[in-house]
Amino acid sequence: MPGTELLHSSGIVSAICRHLSPGPLLPENEYRTSRSEALKERRKQQQALSRLARVCRTVSGSALDELWRSIDDFTHILYAFQDAYDRKKCMFIQALREPDKAKFNTYASRVRELYVGKIERVHATVWVVLVAHWGPRGPLLPGLERMTGFEINSNSLCYTMLFSPTLKHLSLQMDGRAEPGIMRMVVDAAKPVLSSLVNLSISSAVSSASPSAIPFWELRQLRQLHVAYPVALTRAIIRSLASFAHLDQLELKIADSVSPIELADEDRIQGFASLRTLTLKGSLAHTCAFMASAKPPALESLSIETSRVCTIGGVGTSGVERLLGTLPPSLRTFSATLSCELNHGYGGSCEPFPESKTLFAPLLSVKSLQRISIAVNNSGFRLTGATLANAEHAWPQLVQFKVTTPRPEFSGGGHEITVIRSTPPYRSVRAPPRLPNHPSVKTIAIFAHAHPKLEELILPTIDLGAVPELDSVPLLEHSLRHFSVCSLEGGVGLMYHARALDMLFPRLDLDHAYKLSATGKRQDEKDRNAELQLLLLALQVGRTSEPDRRQRTTREGSSSLDPHTIRLVGSKEIAEQPAAEEDDDLVRSDSEDEDLNYSRGRTSSWAVEAPPTYPSVPIPVPMHSFIGVTLPSRDRTGMSLPRAVIPPPQEPSRYP
Repeated sequence: MPGTELLHSSGIVSAICRHLSPGPLLPENEYRTSRSEALKERRKQQQALSRLARVCRTVSGSALDELWRSIDDFTHILYAFQDAYDRKKCMFIQALREPDKAKFNTYASRVRELYVGKIERVHATVWVVLVAHWGPRGPLLPGLERMTGFEINSNSLCYTMLFSPTLKHLSLQMDGRAEPGIMRMVVDAAKPVLSSLVNLSISSAVSSASPSAIPFWELRQLRQLHVAYPVALTRAIIRSLASFAHLDQLELKIADSVSPIELADEDRIQGFASLRTLTLKGSLAHTCAFMASAKPPALESLSIETSRVCTIGGVGTSGVERLLGTLPPSLRTFSATLSCELNHGYGGSCEPFPESKTLFAPLLSVKSLQRISIAVNNSGFRLTGATLANAEHAWPQLVQFKVTTPRPEFSGGGHEITVIRSTPPYRSVRAPPRLPNHPSVKTIAIFAHAHPKLEELILPTIDLGAVPELDSVPLLEHSLRHFSVCSLEGGVGLMYHARALDMLFPRLDLDHAYKLSATGKRQDEKDRNAELQLLLLALQVGRTSEPDRRQRTTREGSSSLDPHTIRLVGSKEIAEQPAAEEDDDLVRSDSEDEDLNYSRGRTSSWAVEAPPTYPSVPIPVPMHSFIGVTLPSRDRTGMSLPRAVIPPPQEPSRYP
């Protein structure tokens, strides 16, 4: 297609402009990068649209439509008054002329999305002038559809002229310190707009905001409702919300002043037929009462942020069982943040806090789950290997399994053990105290093999005592992209576990470890997960640099990819082998480096296999241009090293 015909094709030009458009300004927590970097990228896209609008009249209209569609700050709209408005003083310095108003109307009619921004910087005289010229004629932005960042405070009465009858999405922030009379006047001015809204989001700068300031339970046309400040919820409000015919998303924060008995003293409330996404915040008792009363029949996503889970005298474990027992079979995404008011160390105990078996037992019956994310703000919680093993065939479509806990503080105690290797040196190390049955590498492999669509796996910790025998680890070729562990024991080497995980999950996305290694930033000594990620990155880079190493799908002599065949050093079948006892030259050395993998077995013998050797791979180098210096072919552990040559030092050139 010739260039002239391309410019006259309105569909193609509009598609190009939409591709350059930065889109609406998102909340800070929704950006993949930092907010400053995102704003810089938005400025580049806006500059590109501005330059495109100056190319010719054919593309100018479409480029201006996309450039003015999303406004990041209300003051940017006032920049259209180039001569009459002073940007530094944020006020008009001369009277408005008809050409100025016509130009402003041209741009204002294109605005569809507005983030109010720092509107308090605008001088009061600006609103007087705007009301005088546009107040009788209609709204200032006649085509506005989405407005965010609007704060209801003592000065908000001036900003009500921003409300447009075309508004469909509105985000409000209530200032509880404002006078109640002013808040009522602002809400009265916004009532014509509230009746036509589709999406309403309300938050509060302080927790003392009046819950009755905006009667959101009367807006029956809403499809999405987000109330992020504490609401004194009653059964009448729940019954009114249940009658919303098109309500698809609902977020509520229940105030502590509400009695849980009042919410659940009657039979189930009928309704919520269209509700698909539900977010609840509040104490465990209030959350249980709401779910018992509502029970949305077609719910697909449930997010819970609850506290007082293990408060003595509260609902405790039975409350968690009742809460999870109300989950519908249609649920696909479950996210929970469980908080405990008691702070327990890693060795502490919290009897009222639910165990992993109790927590996951109700979830096993919901076969449609695809994403599970549970954050337990209590270091006393433990995800056992038995719990993970019981969920082997629970969720066939599982994509995300994320269980996080705070990093515990390990005590300095331990017991001395003997590490037996097939090659010297022989060492003794001090092992941390024996912990409960954490998931081992074998358990993780079985769980991942049973869920082939799993992309993200995050666990509180793993059992470093059960060292995998590498010859028994299959090349699983699983498509897992993200693997992380919240906390790992100190004083225990991670190399064997990292090599086994690399065999199981060769396609891990280790971008964070790559950035950490590229910048050279020192990692936290207590963050052993970063150490594990760096080891996985090193193994991945070394593996991808030798493509012939993974051309086979299984190891020699094995045709099975079943992770059940993984053997753990120290287990019963390994401990019965007499190979370690036949070595008469066993010597214990306390002076050696203590960072060595070990295994906690059922017997007093601890065996760690020697690392396998790989053939030396020569690096092709033109020998006529270098003086070759051959490096040793093996390190002190017996692992083969690739041969390389080191170029001789060269004098710096005088010329660039």
